[in-house]
Amino acid sequence: KLAIIENIIHPLVRNNYQQFLTINDKNNEKLVILNIPILQEKKYYKTDKIIAIITDEEIRRNRYIKRSIADIKNEDEIIISQLNEKFTLLKNQQISDEERIKIADYVIKNNSNLEDLAQQVISIFKKISNE
Repeated sequence: KLAIIENIIHPLVRNNYQQFLTINDKNNEKLVILNIPILQEKKYYKTDKIIAIITDEEIRRNRYIKRSIADIKNEDEIIISQLNEKFTLLKNQQISDEERIKIADYVIKNNSNLEDLAQQVISIFKKISNE
């Protein structure tokens, strides 16, 4: 089932990605940022730089469950258990953080607050802008 869905979704995502890049190229944009969660798992995308955002698994799991519960407005224990299972399935389809770090040009650690995250992002953008 997953392969069928991926064969439908990924060409659409790649097309949107390419259109976005074409528009930004015509506008002479110097920096374009794409958020593609499966960038490293699927080798369809050409990039100049890769920034991996790494978060400890337990923090990722808790954030995922918190977002999902907010969407469904229900904190039932059965639903939380199902969300835990779904999180594990999704995580297991992704490359490991260690692999992600090896591929990345830059790494952001997203285990803290928004201010810390913003400082890391700003620092990396300054470095990229100076290259």
